[in-house]
Amino acid sequence: LKKFEKEKNKQRIKFTGYFIVECEGEGRRRKGGLTLLWKDSIDVTVSSFSSNHVDDRVSSRLQRQWRFSVIYGHPDTEKEYKTRMLMESLRGDCDEPLLCRGDLNLMLHSGEKQGGQEFDVEEADILRNAVAHCQLEDLGYIGHEFTWSNNRGGEENIQERLDRFMANRAWRDTFKGSFVSHLTKRKSNHLPILLCIKDTPSA
Repeated sequence: LKKFEKEKNKQRIKFTGYFIVECEGEGRRRKGGLTLLWKDSIDVTVSSFSSNHVDDRVSSRLQRQWRFSVIYGHPDTEKEYKTRMLMESLRGDCDEPLLCRGDLNLMLHSGEKQGGQEFDVEEADILRNAVAHCQLEDLGYIGHEFTWSNNRGGEENIQERLDRFMANRAWRDTFKGSFVSHLTKRKSNHLPILLCIKDTPSA
């Protein structure tokens, strides 16, 4: 998304706040880009950003506060180690609730890939090591098991789970009952994933 496009469609988008890291290129040559949108029921303060991440702090209607890191993993194989370095640099205080949403371009295990070349264990180790270092846990999902497809048919079809939500224990303990749904894919080769956060008062 480009900033001028956001302004052009501002009336149609029912969000009061936004932060954009612009994509590169035009038309079908576009790549990258990150967009955060939020409503006035929460406060968002961006702490840092790059072409591959946005790190921010969120305050909810019940005055709960947590960190939210959005990460776009390096798509080039030779740069995948930079995704691990980025995740580890954003770890912060382990006692602070941390939620991570990533299109990581990496998978955790062979069950997250169908079709194409053989699953690369060494690539998976990059993500597994980063997840362990950051003390994150995959939040799982409801729905179709893969989030990306090359949109080809038959034996040429490849599907992978590249997108996920992860959180540390402090976040999971704060928002118990939250869950992730894989929604129906439309025009993109990625299907949208939705996190329903259970932000309820403590008993």
